[in-house]
Amino acid sequence: MSTLLVSSVGGHLAELHRLLPRLQGVERDRVWVTFDTPQSRSVLDGEDVRFVDYTGPRDYANVLRHSSVARRMFAGRHPFSSVVSTGSGIALSFLPIARLRGAQCHYIESATRSLGPSLTGRVLRRCGGISVYSQYRQWARPPWRFSGSVFDTFSPGPQRTPGRRIGRVVVTLDGASATSARGVSTTRSSPQSIVTGPPCQEVSG
Repeated sequence: MSTLLVSSVGGHLAELHRLLPRLQGVERDRVWVTFDTPQSRSVLDGEDVRFVDYTGPRDYANVLRHSSVARRMFAGRHPFSSVVSTGSGIALSFLPIARLRGAQCHYIESATRSLGPSLTGRVLRRCGGISVYSQYRQWARPPWRFSGSVFDTFSPGPQRTPGRRIGRVVVTLDGASATSARGVSTTRSSPQSIVTGPPCQEVSG
């Protein structure tokens, strides 16, 4: 039997890939479903991957379209015993159908959701038989469960020299749409970068 791992790219894929060694019940044979980007090709090099078209926020058309892909993958005597997803919208295409076809389904909410679940999470928690997990203990009330966080494996880096001014900052974003941060706009790209501050000063911090 196999495990199907489903996620969009950016932080969702990075989290699922980082959490994978800690997940119990994941089969040695596994298949990934995600979008075709330089990140996914790099992170999943050597893995069995099925690429689907990008699904954006509230992209209901592609959610329905990818449901057809899910139905084909789970048709007949499918090989998947379990499905794990960290979102986002692509999870709506696969988890409900996988559950109907007898697979154990698990949805792990993004670590960026520190105050409560996303729209995807709110929809999936109403689907019977899909286990839902928060990465924050403070809002993990039933049916949500807390089983740890991707941040559990992080450790603090060296402290910045006291009094040293940060003159330039680089911010990377995994979103697909143009974003603004303190008046600095990004363009539509993946990944995105914002560089702020005087260009002659070094990056620190």
